[in-house]
Amino acid sequence: MVGKWTCTMTMKNPTLQDQGVYKVVATNKNGTHSVEQNYVLSCTANEVFKTQ
Repeated sequence: MVGKWTCTMTMKNPTLQDQGVYKVVATNKNGTHSVEQNYVLSCTANEVFKTQ
């Protein structure tokens, strides 16, 4: 048992190139634990058009 930790990855201005599988590895004196996380960019946008 390595321990319980929460890790948050914050991506600023993500793009389609940032999609993929990210692997997080935690190591201490008790051992090593790794987690793979899939990341897929999903974006929704509401566009407002103004006419003069």
